[in-house]
Amino acid sequence: MNETAILIILCHCVAIWLLSFTKFFITFMKKKTIYIYFIAIYLLIFCFLPNIILAQTQKQIDEDYQKNYKKATELFNQNKDEEAVNELNKAIALRPDGYEALYSRAFYYFAKGDYERAYKDYNALLPKYQSQTEAVLGRANTAVALEDYAQAEEDFLSIYEKDTTQIEAINGLGSVYFLTNMYDEALFFLNKSIFLNAKDNEFAYFYRGSLFLEKKEYEKALKDTEILLKKDAKDIDALRLKSKIFFEQKKYEEMRKVLNLMFENKAEMQENDFIIWGRSFFIEKKYKEAEFYFGTPQKAQNPDLYYYKAKNHVKLNQLSKAKDALDSAIVIQDKDNPVSAFYFYDKSFIALKEKDKNAEYFYLKSVYLMPEFGQKKVNMDESDKL
Repeated sequence: MNETAILIILCHCVAIWLLSFTKFFITFMKKKTIYIYFIAIYLLIFCFLPNIILAQTQKQIDEDYQKNYKKATELFNQNKDEEAVNELNKAIALRPDGYEALYSRAFYYFAKGDYERAYKDYNALLPKYQSQTEAVLGRANTAVALEDYAQAEEDFLSIYEKDTTQIEAINGLGSVYFLTNMYDEALFFLNKSIFLNAKDNEFAYFYRGSLFLEKKEYEKALKDTEILLKKDAKDIDALRLKSKIFFEQKKYEEMRKVLNLMFENKAEMQENDFIIWGRSFFIEKKYKEAEFYFGTPQKAQNPDLYYYKAKNHVKLNQLSKAKDALDSAIVIQDKDNPVSAFYFYDKSFIALKEKDKNAEYFYLKSVYLMPEFGQKKVNMDESDKL
């Protein structure tokens, strides 16, 4: 039972007691005017006093809420994030549906990559504040991060249907349709976004360039990356996209120049960067150079890196290292994941070459995970295998 209910009950009890006392007093005094007087007191205590007290209580809650929220804002400006969040928590405890505090906490969680918490706060906001575009956009972007594309599409569309020129919603739809391989729909929205804002729209240019890459329209993809790099020559995402385009075009020297530039700019290199770097040398049969780039990332978590590393080790006749690399790929990918079929299949080649009796087991495991391999003949001389 909350404090408000207890207060009302107490007021009611006092009023009942006064009314009983009034009846007794009237019986004793035989004065009707006194009875009316005490009835008035009863109404005052029972009907009006609780509302007055409640109003004062709510006013205090609102003041404390604003005080906590203001303090949180000040702490965020001082980069004291943990203390700021504590103040937001206090504000939300006072008013669980308070827009400013809930939105600020959701925004903070999203920025920190804590998407589950951000999603929870946005969901708490939206039943009451569905008309707040920034809150709907916040949940949509969080849904994209959580790969909940259906929810993201629903939220972006709800904004777009109200305002067909809302850039963030248009870009959001373009990205969702790109990520779900609906390229025609994605291109429609990305083109519309760029039409509405061609000057400051890096998001749309990047996704459209990525879309052209997937569609193998390399010149169009390069054109969009050049637009991005003209604005910022050190744009890491644009440079990375450009390196992928050159790789697909088999322009390995140009690709390596881009990756070197990223490295010189002290960009945060990703494992995929080293994969295509190493693969470019592998394709050119420069296995020592490939070994260097495949081996550069420490404690890698991308199974593809170990997969290509294994292929390169075989070319260097380092079969033990190749097996270790494939084992690492299987551990990361999970031995029962269909993708691991490729790793077991290649392990069967190595085992066959070493006349290892486990060759048959590795081959059958690959067929179990991916039946298509049952139509293949195990042959170490196949050019597209280890």
